[in-house]
Amino acid sequence: MARDQRQAGLEHNEFILAAYVPEEKENDFDKKKSIWKIYLVLDENPPESPLEIRKIDKKDASFIHFFPHITPWQSVYIVRFPVTSSKSGGRLMGDGAKIIKLVVVGVAGAAELEWNVKGFAGK
Repeated sequence: MARDQRQAGLEHNEFILAAYVPEEKENDFDKKKSIWKIYLVLDENPPESPLEIRKIDKKDASFIHFFPHITPWQSVYIVRFPVTSSKSGGRLMGDGAKIIKLVVVGVAGAAELEWNVKGFAGK
């Protein structure tokens, strides 16, 4: 399992997204024609679209251990982005990245999660 996780880390940038949507029909983050769009933005670079959005239905004990803040009323998704930019060909999360944003937009609203990584991992 550890080897698989290391390999996945070399191939993808993954985020766990937990969301509560009051209307079940709007809970369609993983659908091709979703009302939501999700992007990864690093610093001032153009937004990058995900390679895959997959809904997680099974929330077992190990999942709850690592993500205790997730409630039964939320839907959980794995959002997978490429390691290299489709626009520049360079690494998305290279050593120079200072700000990472996960952006969720749709007609019902928008959210932006931002991480300031300057200072992490020796940066």
